[in-house]
Amino acid sequence: MSVENLVLPSGDIIVAHRFGNPGIRPFVYLQGGLHADEVSSTVALEQLVRLLGELVGGSCIRGEIVVLPHCNPIGLKQFLLGRHQGRFSLSDGSNFNRGFPDMAAMLRPVLDAPSADFGRDRVAELGRHILTRQGTTGPTRALQAELMRLSWGADYVIDVHADMEASVHIYSSAVSWAKLRTLAGRLSARVVILAEESADRPFDEAHSRAWQDLGLPSSTASCTLELRGLSDVSAKTASNDALGLLHFLGDIGAVEVAAPSPPDPDTTAISLEDLEFVESPQSGIVMHLVDVGAPVTKGDIVARIFDPTNPRLDSAWTDVATQRDGCVFARWHQRVIQAGMPICKIAGSGLGGKRETRLSD
Repeated sequence: MSVENLVLPSGDIIVAHRFGNPGIRPFVYLQGGLHADEVSSTVALEQLVRLLGELVGGSCIRGEIVVLPHCNPIGLKQFLLGRHQGRFSLSDGSNFNRGFPDMAAMLRPVLDAPSADFGRDRVAELGRHILTRQGTTGPTRALQAELMRLSWGADYVIDVHADMEASVHIYSSAVSWAKLRTLAGRLSARVVILAEESADRPFDEAHSRAWQDLGLPSSTASCTLELRGLSDVSAKTASNDALGLLHFLGDIGAVEVAAPSPPDPDTTAISLEDLEFVESPQSGIVMHLVDVGAPVTKGDIVARIFDPTNPRLDSAWTDVATQRDGCVFARWHQRVIQAGMPICKIAGSGLGGKRETRLSD
């Protein structure tokens, strides 16, 4: 076991915990806190580091494991008017989890060279070398390049986040999901959303998409793991999540640990097109009527919005209904909402046809 302090050009420090020997498979990379206010990820991974440390003495680490409990020191210290701002960079306004390096585009000129014959390990090595030498503009891009360098070439990449108010759920791709089913079971994730391209290169897709574009789609199984909501930070949930992650590491052969057999995941896997964002028709105060995890039927009223600027009380309340059957797995955490913002997210079906759906910033 070793601890590495990685100094960014901004002077901020990323703390990385390393277990096992470099180059040993499987190589598993886990990070938390990319959106720096989503810290249920951080406390769970801190507990995982402790559990892995207990295994080191018994030589139970079978692969290479890199854990960053909080990978975004820039966002961690961002406060504006006394409120923490962890999702967007205050230096340039960008979402910390968008616009990661396009590894396929960076590697293609090398791989397309005459007589080029590169195996997966060599591609991983070349990618890290390019990232090390490449210049970056601004602190956000420098942070993203460093995180890609640390994780590029891993067999498993797990980017741990939290939603607003939510149950555990996962964003992944169809190819990756085949390798991550036991993760859903270990953490009781009820919903998995599958897409090849859901946004502008978030961290997990920067891996899976790049390998697919390079013709090696099964090289890295990656996902965004949402550990409930922003306020779900407690010793009990952190301990349970860490144990679930440890048992998953055992399932894939990265550690040797006594664990019960992985449960079959009670999970609904949907495409991104089957995800309904129930949007607020107006600004006002939101009153949720459906708990996280509850089933709903098309036409059910999931929330009411109160417009305090409307002098007529009989028309100041607006009911908001779902357009499909499904399960509410996340909802807006603040009780003041703006017109057009998502009140809740529903996994289900019922609209029919294909819609172009992308995740918002």
